[in-house]
Amino acid sequence: MLEITVGVVLGIAGIAVSVLLGRGQAREARRRKSIDRFLRTRRWLKNNEESLAPVAARRHPDLRGADPDIPGFYRPDWHLEKPIPLSELHFTLLPEPPEPPPHLDALRRLWPLDSTGRRLDGCSEAVAAHDPPENWFNGTGYRLLDVTRTGTGGLRLSVALMRYWDGFDSWAGLLHEAADRYRRTGGRDIGGPYRRRLGDPYDLARRHCAIGFSVLTVRRAPGGSTFFLHRRDERVASGNNVTGLIPAGEFQPSDDSRLAAEADLDVWRAIMREYAEELLGIEEARFRSGAPLDYARESPFKELQLAYRRGAVRAHLLDVRLHPVSWKASLRVVCVFNSRTFDRIFAGMVSKNAEGMLELPSPRRRASGTFQGWPLDEETVARCLSDLTIVEGARTCIAQAWRHRDALGLLSPSPTRRS
Repeated sequence: MLEITVGVVLGIAGIAVSVLLGRGQAREARRRKSIDRFLRTRRWLKNNEESLAPVAARRHPDLRGADPDIPGFYRPDWHLEKPIPLSELHFTLLPEPPEPPPHLDALRRLWPLDSTGRRLDGCSEAVAAHDPPENWFNGTGYRLLDVTRTGTGGLRLSVALMRYWDGFDSWAGLLHEAADRYRRTGGRDIGGPYRRRLGDPYDLARRHCAIGFSVLTVRRAPGGSTFFLHRRDERVASGNNVTGLIPAGEFQPSDDSRLAAEADLDVWRAIMREYAEELLGIEEARFRSGAPLDYARESPFKELQLAYRRGAVRAHLLDVRLHPVSWKASLRVVCVFNSRTFDRIFAGMVSKNAEGMLELPSPRRRASGTFQGWPLDEETVARCLSDLTIVEGARTCIAQAWRHRDALGLLSPSPTRRS
């Protein structure tokens, strides 16, 4: 009798173990499937993101700005008839507003499951767990709340503080949702629950709207003006495997302190830090230890500041816009350097940096000094506009600079000059 009882108990235990193992295997299979789906969409985005913008423009034809040649969305009162000095771009730091409505939960179906079968909470958590880029940290950033015109024709941006991953969860979430929908509909649509919940991209209170910037860097010489392009690689959090402008980056303070958040509310300071990192290969300021960044005494910031004050480098804002798919805000700037100033500050210019490499007319560097870049002339501009490997924002920035070349004081290379 005892043997029978023991056998029954062991049998039941075996069945229970089999059931638990089966459930565990099924849960692990679901988890792996969710991870694979997430990573497939991520891989597609890294090589096909530009495919989404035309669909977004068709989806929201009423949101295009006053100039149909400028991609992205912007209100008519954001539109600039001509470039304005960067000094006419002003900022107001507001107290942190209430958290946006919980629309991000509409995206949770897209994120992988964890080992317990729970969905990860956001795009940043999914990326951190399964596809973290080399340059990945949750630093302080600025959140756009409003854009208004000033009485002198400039722009004022009202911003608050946020964390980078808050903005990333929104704009990268919109991109991921759009890519998922695009692939499922054969390229016909990018809409999804999160985009529908947000509704109006200009209703900035409904999400954390991050701010990025990109700069067309021009070296102005007697023989003509030249500019630079940058090929981003897999080490960055977004915009992978595309050619764009250099420098480009997030509008963030140099560190997470309140002092830096207030002092660095200046796009020129952010641009200087990106010049140091992307053209000179200097370590990102926020990764340093010790005292805060000293713009007045440290190189290359003191040299850039002096050149800016003296007019040896002139910076102009071309436009402020929202990306048509991610609805992330972007500032596009042209910086025109006197050639002697450029060659002095960037004498140690690097061809590769932590985010990618320069794209140049020639693979060879001069025996000494800086790279020359691409000639800013009608032929090169036309070639850039037809080159779909260059992101649309960079192409139209180049076109706008060429359109306003007289106002920007640009010089066309002579017919005999070659970079």
